[in-house]
Amino acid sequence: MPLPPEQRTKFFVFVIESPSAPDLYHRRSEGDLVRQAVELNNLVCVVKTAISLQAFEACLKIGLVDAMKAHPDSIPLLHISAHGDGEGIQLSDGFCISWRDLREHLRPVNKALVGTRIVCMSSCKGYAGTRMAMFPSDPELPYFALIGCGGEPTWSETAVGPMPPIYPW
Repeated sequence: MPLPPEQRTKFFVFVIESPSAPDLYHRRSEGDLVRQAVELNNLVCVVKTAISLQAFEACLKIGLVDAMKAHPDSIPLLHISAHGDGEGIQLSDGFCISWRDLREHLRPVNKALVGTRIVCMSSCKGYAGTRMAMFPSDPELPYFALIGCGGEPTWSETAVGPMPPIYPW
């Protein structure tokens, strides 16, 4: 039996979107689609665009912190929308953030959230983001759970919903 609404854990979705130049030109925005779906479920959704590393860092250090202050009773679900591959993600300006570097950006936030961070990697090979948690000698993890696609979803697939992970074995 589900808990009554007042006893359920509350969430909000924080989207960091970094579209490519062609996506910007064609006005393809996953953030707007995510916001519409999230708000249909009566949840708060904050969408920020990060076209460079500096903007990405500002989204995490300023935008996310401000959203957490505005919703102190809710756990943020971080949704990162960017082009990617097995090595990491690519920002709008072409700068690549490796999984190792992304780990360093996410660890302080997960620590502040007492290990409750959930990350959705909406990118090609986003499931490879599990590599961020593969440091046995370092107990500080970048997230509690990661959602990601193992393949290369099309725009229409990302608009409809997440693809199940494709396992290489």
